Amino acid sequence: MTNNAEWIYDTGASRHFYAEKELMQDFEDVADDECVYMKNYTTTRLIGKGKILLKFTSGKLSFK
Repeated sequence: MTNNAEWIYDTGASRHFYAEKELMQDFEDVADDECVYMKNYTTTRLIGKGKILLKFTSGKLSFK
């Protein structure tokens, strides 16, 4: 999946969402009925969950 949209990392968020499954470590499928409720009152279905390794310009690594 190619996504040309810019993403903003919200450090205060309780969950972070990514459009590219290939970036995730330890990916696991979720139940078909699991979905996310968004601030604009819409929902979207989740396909899975996992961790993403972030590499900051400082060289520091972090899993989110």
